[in-house]
This record gives sequence, C-alpha cells and structure tokens, in this order.
Amino acid sequence: MSRNRRIPSSPGPGRPVRLQIAILILFLALPLASARATEVGLRPSALAGQWYPAQAGELKSQVRAFLDRAAVPKVQGRLKALVVPHAGHRYSGPVAAFAYNLLKNRTFETVVLIGPSHRAAFPGASLNYQDYETPLGRVSLDRDLADRIQKAAGPLVTGRPEIHQSEHCLEIQLPFIQTVLPQARIVPLLVGNRRYGSSVALGRALAEAMRGRNALLLASTDLSHEHPAPEARLLDARVIERVRGLDGRGLHLDMLNGRSEACGEGPLIAVMEAARSLGANRAEILKYDHSGTVTGDNDHVVGYVAAALVEGNGADPKSKGNKADPAPPRLGPAEKAQLLGLARRALDCAFDGRDFTFPKGLSPALNSLGGAFVTIKMKDGLRGCIGHLAANHPVSEVVPYMAVSAAFRDPRFSPLTRSEYREGVSLEISVLTPFELVDRVEDIQVGRDGLMIAQGERQGLLLPQVAVENGWDREKFLDQTCVKAGLPAGTWRQANVDLYRFSAQVFGEDEKAGAGK
Repeated sequence: MSRNRRIPSSPGPGRPVRLQIAILILFLALPLASARATEVGLRPSALAGQWYPAQAGELKSQVRAFLDRAAVPKVQGRLKALVVPHAGHRYSGPVAAFAYNLLKNRTFETVVLIGPSHRAAFPGASLNYQDYETPLGRVSLDRDLADRIQKAAGPLVTGRPEIHQSEHCLEIQLPFIQTVLPQARIVPLLVGNRRYGSSVALGRALAEAMRGRNALLLASTDLSHEHPAPEARLLDARVIERVRGLDGRGLHLDMLNGRSEACGEGPLIAVMEAARSLGANRAEILKYDHSGTVTGDNDHVVGYVAAALVEGNGADPKSKGNKADPAPPRLGPAEKAQLLGLARRALDCAFDGRDFTFPKGLSPALNSLGGAFVTIKMKDGLRGCIGHLAANHPVSEVVPYMAVSAAFRDPRFSPLTRSEYREGVSLEISVLTPFELVDRVEDIQVGRDGLMIAQGERQGLLLPQVAVENGWDREKFLDQTCVKAGLPAGTWRQANVDLYRFSAQVFGEDEKAGAGK
C-alpha cells in the first residue's frame, strides 16, 4: 500500500477499501455428496487453445522443448512428492519442467494431483471420479486408489464434479505427465479452503491410502501474485523455506499473518503432511522463477517454484512453525496518540468530503507491520468494529482505513451518520500481535489473549478486551468466540477446528481501554 494513496473520503459505491477487512464472509456450501456420486464419464479439456496449444503435435513439441531446456536435477533418495506451478505453459512451464524431468526413467503407476479450487469455496476436498482428456489423449482415473482415499478421508472428501470442469490447476499438469509417465493414471483432488486442520487431516488420509502403492503426490500451486519482482522474491523465499523444511504449520502461520502467499496453501500442507508420513525427510528446491522472466513486466509478477520431497540421507527437518513472528514493538504514549489522531482525521475527512492524506512527522515505530482493529463506541454501546488481520501493512496505514471501514462498512450496523458523529463517538484501537495456533486451551490467558476460531467456511474473532469487559472465564470466552463465528458453543472442543490466539495493545480516546494497554 503506497503512502501516497488517499483514503476514500466517502463510503459511497465504487470506493472500496483496499485492505482485506475482518468481516465474516459465509460461502454458500455446495451440496455434499459422496465422491463416487458421479463416477463415470470424461472431463474434456478446458484449457486447450488458451493455457496450452490445442493441437497435439504443437503441444507435444512445446512440452518436450521445456523438458529439454530444463536441467535434469540430481536428487538422491526415494521421491515421494513434487511441488509444481500451474500457470499457463508459456509462463510456468519452464519451471515445471525441472520437476517433471525427475520423472524420466521412473515408473509411478499413479499421480495423486492436489490443487486449490480457484472458483468455489467448500469444506475439505473434492475428488473427481472422471477420466481427463487433453489433446495428447485420455488420462484414466485410478479408481481403486480413489476409493481408498475416499474411505480413509471419510466426509472430509466429497464429490463435486462441477467444480472440476473449468478448474485449471490440475489439468495444466496433464500434458507433462502424459509425456514423462505416459501409462500413469491419476486421482484428481481440489482443496476448497485454507483450513490448517482439514489440510493436515487430508494429508494423513492420503498417506494411509497410498501406503504400499507405487504412487506419487503432486501439489499444484503458484506463489505470490502481482507484486514487484524484488518484493515477490522476499515473499516467495518464506514459502520456499517452509517447503524445504516440510513445515506446513509454519507455512500456514506465515500465510495467516501476511508474511507469504501461495494459492495452494492447503494442497501444500496436505502433501507435506502425507509425504512426511510416507517417509520423506527433506525437500530439494529444483527451480524458482517468476512470470517477469517471460513477460518482461517485473512490476507485477507471479512466483513459481518446483520442488521434490524425498526420503533419503539428510537431517529430518523440524517444524519451525509453532510460534509466529515476533510481535511489533510496543507503542508509547506518543505513538498511541498519533494513531488515534489518524483514525479521527480519517473520519473527519470522510464526513467533510475531503481526501485524507498521511501527515508528515509520524513516529518510525508506526511503520512496523501489523494488524489492527478500530472500534467505534457511542454512549449506548458499540457502533462499529472492523479490522485487518494480516501483518502486511504499516500500522499507520491500517488504522485510518479501518476507522472508515468501522464507520461505514460494518455489516451489523447502518453507516454512521453525520448527526451521530457530531453527537459524539469515541475511538478505540487494538494493534495485534501475529496469530499463533493453540495446541492446549490451558495456555489461553483471559486478559492477555484474543481468540479466533475457524471451521469450514465459518470464522469468528474476539479481541482480548471483550472477555475482560464481560467478565468471562476461559471456557465462556471460547464458547462466545464460537458463537461469533456462527458455530455452536463448545465447537472449540472438536478436533477439526483451527483455534488461534493473539495479543493486542488496546488504547482509546477515553483511556478506558481494556486488556493490553
């Protein structure tokens, strides 16, 4: 976010706040069905002529050219899984070829393809019981292994064949597979969300189903999107480091806290979990590049990586993801006053119809990256509260944006009126620390921690001061966080939920803020 940008001066249409805001969005779940509900038929190519050539001869020549130009990696050990990008062949094919060159002279019978659903959100994963077709011919489904995966995963894997028909992330891999493993069958899976717990559970089910089978796992993912090349390399380096360490937990926390990007977060976590269960103890990074190498546009690039997860000599990587990054520096009285001033200035400008510009002379501490919530209160209670979770923008920029959002875009309330504003509102700011996964609820401390819970497409967050203001104990706080997410109280006790904690510096204009001052 550029510091030269202006905050929209009014809440009218066409002036969206560009930061992701912490409003719960509930996706309408598609009807659940057994993965075998539609187990006959053929999925025709949806990409031929657009993402890769439509003519078989041209496509074969293109794939072979990519393979010929890519070095054949020297990787020692038993190959368990690949990580491969999924852009159009022109863009990511040169990187993908480094992974597929590893398959020359190998005889995997089946490739289990796992990618992210780009067009629909849903719990768990979808297994498509169809053969696939490209200009190079038909690729058969391994029905026996598909059944084994379905049995091992239970309701976590369902059948939504309509989601697969236009999805690109799996089909884009097939011409390479048809070239280097021409007899291989496939099992195609799409992951419907980025929930950590369900991704780990999927990985364990995959390992159970694949144990003893001559099958290869493949995670389909691109990395950062639409950043300048130097920034993209920094973001992508964190993903690559997590892949190198087979560290799905760390990858998830990086993504949640805005430290990295990968559209295939869920598939990556599932594949790393499965590969480790099947004996992988290290990963080799085969190639990294970005789209700017092909397009010449280095201002808006997409990152690509090819990696191999193998079992062999080498240290067993240990998870580094149990803790999030260090918290931003504590704010002193001067920094707190400046942030409150920015929030108030943004609202003044919005009601006066003036553009807000960032003032000079802000404390350097406010350039630290962090998430923040702005709460608007009137004498009769809450009037709006919205925040940005990820620590990927300076706090000084997050706060004024969230002030305008809390005033005009909290879906629980009508937009704040000029008369209400003149009557008097008070502002409270909560500057967040990075999120951590909770392994034991006993580690949660009321008065210090805020909570966020996620299950399926439902997610809810309560700030640390909410429990203090309401006099809740730990269990009541957990129950009310579930209710905030639209889940039954007590859902936090279930195994298939993601539970996070965080802290916050909380301060307000009336100096009656709660925990974390």
